[in-house]
Amino acid sequence: MTAKEIISSIIEDWFLDEPLMFDVFCSHKLTENTAISTIFRTGQGRIEYNPRLVEQNENSSKSALSTEIFRILLNHPYERVPIEPNRIALKKASDITISENCWELGAEPNNNLPKAMDFDLEEGLCYEDYYKSLKDVFPNIKLFPFQFGNSSGDNGDEQLTEQEKADYEASELWDEDVERAEKTHALIEKAARTNRWGSIKGDYLETIIAKRNIAMPYKRILARFRTSMISSTRSLTRLRPNRRYGYEYMGRRYKDAVKLLIAVDSSGSISSADLQNFFSVINRFFKFGVKEIKVIVFDTEIQQEMDFKKAQEFLQVKGRGGTDFQAAIDYYEKANDYDGLIIFTDGYASKPKITKKRKILWILDSNGSYLQNKDWIKKIPNSEVTWIDAPKKTWR
Repeated sequence: MTAKEIISSIIEDWFLDEPLMFDVFCSHKLTENTAISTIFRTGQGRIEYNPRLVEQNENSSKSALSTEIFRILLNHPYERVPIEPNRIALKKASDITISENCWELGAEPNNNLPKAMDFDLEEGLCYEDYYKSLKDVFPNIKLFPFQFGNSSGDNGDEQLTEQEKADYEASELWDEDVERAEKTHALIEKAARTNRWGSIKGDYLETIIAKRNIAMPYKRILARFRTSMISSTRSLTRLRPNRRYGYEYMGRRYKDAVKLLIAVDSSGSISSADLQNFFSVINRFFKFGVKEIKVIVFDTEIQQEMDFKKAQEFLQVKGRGGTDFQAAIDYYEKANDYDGLIIFTDGYASKPKITKKRKILWILDSNGSYLQNKDWIKKIPNSEVTWIDAPKKTWR
């Protein structure tokens, strides 16, 4: 079979069984490039292939192309590309991220991808963390396209292994491209809206890149939950003087440690963009004195429990079923060591039964959801409600 026939066969299968992967493939231009030393590479709106390598590796071409489709879904060629990056480390970080985190999504197995353990790195880190760990491991070269083999060695070619050359070429087209990234997000949202994931388990696992900077008054939000903090975290100490009597009496020490429980609605009515906004807001809490956050993810039941001690950029979220707030409320009422509960949701579900008067802040996904649901939410004792206005980046 020729390279075009092999690729056509893969795409025909995807047309029937993998609607999201098919849509991503069709969003890029398939381009032949006989100069590259990798089977496929992506970037700048193209999926390039070397026909000779495709034909020589017919059996592994499907997994290689699947890997590039997942690379696009994670937006590695279009987002979070540093200025003057170490392109070898960038490709390795992308490969490890896919290898460690994404095969559960339904990607074709690719045993040629490196794993975190190959570089003595912790498993389950985000793309940026892998890059930071690897950028000083691999040589950072700056080459014009296809200058490998320069006999003078002026570009550091002689110091590179064949694999490093291939990794450099594979990420050579990667650059920040907001328009391309948004198109990819739109395809993911379409799959979520129509529930056409193919073998990608949208009802089991969804990849979220929580990096948006949502403008909200974070200090005011956290201030709502500080009343119980003062009495519960106060302690006496000889190391601090009493304000009235000096060191003759013990002073007081307060720990700045608001303990928040955050419930994230991951039901089918919540889009990928909504989840990105929700987790972006959660990440920002760490910049305002919060040391630890307990996050529960729910639809009709609790799907996940996560302990955040720092901002998380790569998250895997389960759910995509119906919505039942009672699961989150029951979890909150059984736990007595939280200063408050924040629920991120669109608000479209039955009113939960609440037996304890404890603080709850409902943050809805849009102004439309707020107008539809604010009345019943405000009737819940000790509850307040607001919304995220992501396009204008404002808060009410």
